[in-house]
Amino acid sequence: MKSKLSSSVVLALNKAAGIATKYKTSYITPEMLLQGLLSLERFRSVLSGLTTGLPEAEKELAGFVHDHAEPADDDSGRLEMSFQLHQLFEYTDEQVQSAEAEHVEVPHVVHALFLLEESYAAFWLRRLLPVSGG
Repeated sequence: MKSKLSSSVVLALNKAAGIATKYKTSYITPEMLLQGLLSLERFRSVLSGLTTGLPEAEKELAGFVHDHAEPADDDSGRLEMSFQLHQLFEYTDEQVQSAEAEHVEVPHVVHALFLLEESYAAFWLRRLLPVSGG
């Protein structure tokens, strides 16, 4: 991650770190970051305006994170970004550089989540917000 993060993205990432700590796992995942984004009132408000299924979908996401959080190998409490989260921030860096923006903002993160093909977070967003092509 080369680009500076906006305060909203930092807040969401801190929430994601708290979720990882809660589950005693070593890795922060895109799904945890998505949960962190859902803690941002503005993001929740936008999603709520686009779909009626947010409460149920949010429970599903929390269940997925709970069921897939792998316990840490040690008790150091050290957190790292998962491979997919590293990919996500590579995508956001590209977006920020391309747009000549100063910070990674929430829309950059959401766009990057959609680009993670093997991620449940991308699946979750696509299912919640179906986009019709052409």
